[in-house]
Amino acid sequence: MILGNIQPGVLRPYLNQATKGATGDDGMIQRFQLMVWPDLTNWQHVDQWPDKEAKNQAFAVFERLAAWQGFIEPARFDEAAQQLFDAWFCGLHQELRANDIPPALESHFGKYKSLIPSLAVLVHLADDETHNPIVGVDAVAKAIAWGGCLKSHALRVYGAALNPVNANAKTILDKIESGKLSDGFGNRDILRSGWTGLDTFENVKSALARLADYGWIRQLDLTPLVVGGRPSVRYAIHASGEARLIS
Repeated sequence: MILGNIQPGVLRPYLNQATKGATGDDGMIQRFQLMVWPDLTNWQHVDQWPDKEAKNQAFAVFERLAAWQGFIEPARFDEAAQQLFDAWFCGLHQELRANDIPPALESHFGKYKSLIPSLAVLVHLADDETHNPIVGVDAVAKAIAWGGCLKSHALRVYGAALNPVNANAKTILDKIESGKLSDGFGNRDILRSGWTGLDTFENVKSALARLADYGWIRQLDLTPLVVGGRPSVRYAIHASGEARLIS
């Protein structure tokens, strides 16, 4: 088991290779089935006691499973749980055979065939103190719901490589919303910052064009200070109610 984190700037070059069949296409990233892409929100100091009851319940589960010797007989789904899993399983295969998802994602989601049963057993063991080898429908339903959440995060992780223009546009939008780019900023303001994926003029230009298309910024062509000089291109931040989300 591996538990840790990685910076987007370090991960993106590897993902670029993994999604293009280059040296990074070794199948390793697809094995990180529980990876998540956290949303950075405004930091807020919280000074309060932790939920002691919830903490004690969690520790009780850890202690119980640490002392457990394992199933005497193999775990299996009951009839209702098996029917729910089979329906989900068929839907997954139909999605994988649709030929409309990139190979890297197809490989990643293909491993959900073993992930969901594994999660179902873990959920079952956490909920059932008797460690009954028969896994019920509730555990399977929770595992499938958990898998849906993990799928949305996987799409965001791979999205940086599969759609770099959108990923770069989101980076600029984050900087705007955090106040690191103010009204009237230019291309060089972004290039000088060295943000991930925005290290070339072409990448910056494409990302800004995407933001303009989605209604977040508007290009300003300023009159050159010197006669015959090139006009200075700056951008006004003018997100309106019609601005669209960047998927």
